[in-house]
Amino acid sequence: MIVPLAESQVTRQCIDMLLAEGWECRRQHVGTFVPVSKAKDYKPSDVVSIGTAGDPDWLIIRAERCEAPTVNVVGFYLEFKRTKGGKLGGPQRLRHNLLRTLGFEVYVCRGLDELREWLGRRKLLSEDRALHFKYSADPLEAA
Repeated sequence: MIVPLAESQVTRQCIDMLLAEGWECRRQHVGTFVPVSKAKDYKPSDVVSIGTAGDPDWLIIRAERCEAPTVNVVGFYLEFKRTKGGKLGGPQRLRHNLLRTLGFEVYVCRGLDELREWLGRRKLLSEDRALHFKYSADPLEAA
């Protein structure tokens, strides 16, 4: 029986694998916040908005050496959803489609095996690392 994983579990497994593969993984925070120093008695002007509504969860990049001194930077946006039933919201669908229209790759991931397969199809997976990487944590411990 396959146990459905929460989005946080899928995220942890996939980010661990990407880091082991040499990728730089940058979390994209989006939303409105009140700084801690003003949280007690904040006013509307204290609210800070960051990011763009619907932005993917992560920006994943890696530098690949070419002929010196050139470095080719490859990357993609990555959105995580739980293994069963995770859906994109309206702003996410719109933003992801806009990013794709602008030429960026955006991938919605529901599991480690699915991400490995997607990376493999794009020749972005290091063969020898992929064969030796196994996620060993109990998938239920982070629930």
